[in-house]
Amino acid sequence: MASRGRLSLGGQQMLCNGQQTIEQTRGGLRAKARLLSTLPAMKAKLLAAVVMAAGVACASSARARDGVAPPTVEPAGRCKNNVKQAVRGHALLAKLLCADGSRPQRQSVSSRFRADGCLEDTFHLRCGEQRLDVVVPPDGPPMIPDGLHLMKSEGLADFQQAQAVLEKDPGQALKLMDGVLKREPNVDRFWRLRGLSQLLLKKPTEALWDFDKVVQLSPGNSLFRLEHAEVSEKAGLTKQAISELRALDASVDPEWARRRELLAMLAKLLTKTGDPEAPAARARACDAGAKHLCSGGSDADRPGPPAKESPIGQ
Repeated sequence: MASRGRLSLGGQQMLCNGQQTIEQTRGGLRAKARLLSTLPAMKAKLLAAVVMAAGVACASSARARDGVAPPTVEPAGRCKNNVKQAVRGHALLAKLLCADGSRPQRQSVSSRFRADGCLEDTFHLRCGEQRLDVVVPPDGPPMIPDGLHLMKSEGLADFQQAQAVLEKDPGQALKLMDGVLKREPNVDRFWRLRGLSQLLLKKPTEALWDFDKVVQLSPGNSLFRLEHAEVSEKAGLTKQAISELRALDASVDPEWARRRELLAMLAKLLTKTGDPEAPAARARACDAGAKHLCSGGSDADRPGPPAKESPIGQ
């Protein structure tokens, strides 16, 4: 009996265990049924996520292929010194020289906002065929790569002093620039200021020698080429000036800010020499905004734009 009781109890225990297993099985089946019922929605969400990720990847790939950087998102909290940071970067550029002493050519600038909202600028420069990037962080010294160096502070101070006294005392400005160029002979704007001093001292031939050096150091600078043509004319080389202006006209962007002055100067010199292209040149200058050339042609003999608009002396 005891044995049979024990078996009955064991049987009951097995029955309970079996019932529990059945309930667990039913619960698992119900869970699986719920999971199966949600699969379409999950598949839709997964598909949407995949499509979105693919779109972002394609857009990033297209930007990378086209050489376009992704847009910079400005964080909510802005750094209070971002304006000073921009000024600081441009002031640094004015002091940089290439390894050979020439001025680097600026290609572009890119900016990004860091997590703290502060602006970091990267200036993309070129010395000859070498591309150099200067990073200006907001909280540290600029990162200047090999191939660039800062101008000597003494030469920069004398240059700034010469700028200040140029109109009142061009002789003193010339003397200062003579000293500066002995120390830094490969800086285009130093030769330019020396040439301006020579012009104010009524020495156009000597000024042209200085501007020859300017365009030699920066042959791609359109403003310097325009100034060189004007100085050539002042030195009595009118045909050379016309040739330079025509070449410059063919190479500059139609939207260049100095194009009106370029066309006005060319029209004036063509009229002065009796060139048959003078009427057409006056019409182009008139269309570009040189209004004193819009009255049939005789006004082309008037003096050029006032000194404040002339490229020389800017």
